[in-house]
Amino acid sequence: MDAIEAFILDLPSEKQQVLFSEAHQLIMSLVTPLEPRIKWKIPFYQYRQKGLCYLNPKDEILYLGFPYGSSLSNHQSLLEGLHLKQVRTLSIPDLDALHREATAEYLIESMLIINQRIDHSGQ
Repeated sequence: MDAIEAFILDLPSEKQQVLFSEAHQLIMSLVTPLEPRIKWKIPFYQYRQKGLCYLNPKDEILYLGFPYGSSLSNHQSLLEGLHLKQVRTLSIPDLDALHREATAEYLIESMLIINQRIDHSGQ
């Protein structure tokens, strides 16, 4: 069992475990290479050594956060956190709110943003 799976099993409710598991599987199925780890006490996913996204439990809601969220197009208007400088989140109170297709678009767009930043910086 890896650190993310252990984190999911330690969540206090079955609802949170299901939400986290589904989000984790979606992220892992879409992005390669990906380095999932526990960072700042939550599941954090790195792509090309940059923060792609993270999962954060708050009460019974799962927040899928995007460190480069302010650069995302958000044409679906699902991202929150406009008061934050850079981070945007998708609040997921239930499986329907996971919005698999839109979430996949956000993840792919985040990968493209990271690729662009790395290519322009020469790293």
